[in-house]
Amino acid sequence: MKKNRRHHSVVHCLWLAMLLLCAKPLMAQQAQGVEPQRAPSEVRRSWLSVRSNTLADIAMVPNLGLEAFIGEHWSWELSGYGAWWSKPKANFFWRLKGLESEVKYWLGQREQGGKGHHIGLYTQLFDYDFQMGGRGVLGDRTHFGLGVAYGYAWSLGKQWTIEGTIGIGYLHGTFKQYGKQTNGCFPWVATKQLDFVGPTKLSLSIVYRLW
Repeated sequence: MKKNRRHHSVVHCLWLAMLLLCAKPLMAQQAQGVEPQRAPSEVRRSWLSVRSNTLADIAMVPNLGLEAFIGEHWSWELSGYGAWWSKPKANFFWRLKGLESEVKYWLGQREQGGKGHHIGLYTQLFDYDFQMGGRGVLGDRTHFGLGVAYGYAWSLGKQWTIEGTIGIGYLHGTFKQYGKQTNGCFPWVATKQLDFVGPTKLSLSIVYRLW
């Protein structure tokens, strides 16, 4: 009788051990499969994105920008652009290079890299040389500008966004007017100062969120 009782006890212990061993992986799978709910402020968001203004691309001005998000509603964008197309014999110059920086405030909660309405404050630094057949303009000294902007971003999925922005601001600089090339030289016509208040920014950008 004692042997049978011992035998049953051992069997029961073995069955209990097997059940525990089988149940442990199932419990682990369930623990992995169920994710704790996060608070809205803990939802994963994108912190860095790369962009290009398609309107500048159409105007033959290649450009590239980066945008970093700081906190819940703020972001900072830095873009650079440059074009160097010229045919001196045809009196054609299309040269432009510069930098633009903008601090944005997003009116809604930032979701996956920014979407919805935003307002911003931007600054611009650039120089240029434009001529198409006739009189040209040369802004060889750096011009600067600043302004305020409004924009809206449409989400196209997890990684892509289209963002449109318009800005009104002030531009200042000095430029030279010159004529057609004669005997290998471009005759100087006049030197003028630029002080412009009005639309100084227009963009329709394709944005890719890096992470």
